[in-house]
Amino acid sequence: MLKIINVFSKKDLNNTKWFFSEKTIQLLTGIYIVPQIFNSLGSADIGKLKLVEAIFAMLSPMFLLGLTAICIREIIYYPKRSNFILATTFYMQLASCLSP
Repeated sequence: MLKIINVFSKKDLNNTKWFFSEKTIQLLTGIYIVPQIFNSLGSADIGKLKLVEAIFAMLSPMFLLGLTAICIREIIYYPKRSNFILATTFYMQLASCLSP
């Protein structure tokens, strides 16, 4: 265990924790909210919902295609605004992963 801590920095472990927590939130959201949505919709409305989800799933990679590169570029040009840039990127990605 000590060798792992020496190989990876504290920053790497913190990044791993954030990534793991993001995936956990996505999983829990999918488990608890999706069945509630299906229970409240009728069969015709579920088909419409699935169509919209399919269209959005095809288009969503284009929405976030350059977000990481733009974020890195802006942090390099404006290091004092890095917290604002990272927060904005986080909320944009959060909105995109919660929308399907």
